[in-house]
Amino acid sequence: MTLWDELIYVISSQPESEAVGEAFNKAGFLFERSNAHSHDALWPVDVRQAPVDDAGRARLREVILAIIREQPEHPRIVSAFWALSKLEDPSLRAPLELALAYYLKHGEPADRPLGSSVLFQVIVALSSAGVDVFEGSRPDPRDTSALERCARRYLTKPAGA
Repeated sequence: MTLWDELIYVISSQPESEAVGEAFNKAGFLFERSNAHSHDALWPVDVRQAPVDDAGRARLREVILAIIREQPEHPRIVSAFWALSKLEDPSLRAPLELALAYYLKHGEPADRPLGSSVLFQVIVALSSAGVDVFEGSRPDPRDTSALERCARRYLTKPAGA
């Protein structure tokens, strides 16, 4: 079983386990590697040694997207969006925009890790997909009001503007 397959298994079969947070982190590192980023000291050994696998990448991407669509209040949802941001994939724009609208309407998940912001990570993922949501400088990730203004401005901007 490859590391790609192991992560898919953990995320899809054990969504409430503590191991899912680590799986999202490793997924993000694998996505970085698959984008030909140079070695990062933060990458675990198994990530550094795992072969790049386009089919595994596509399957892992879909498993993470399913968690985002089906479990928007998942306790590790911030990490899921962080992992997706590492794909640098413009095709993620539509699901990320839906997520941005969802969290603007419903607010941050109650049991997210202290100091984290799902709204910030969705905006970062959109930025990594080539969308300028920040329009210049990034607000402090802990400044929920500034993040909400930024998200609202982006979502209400006419298409193509």
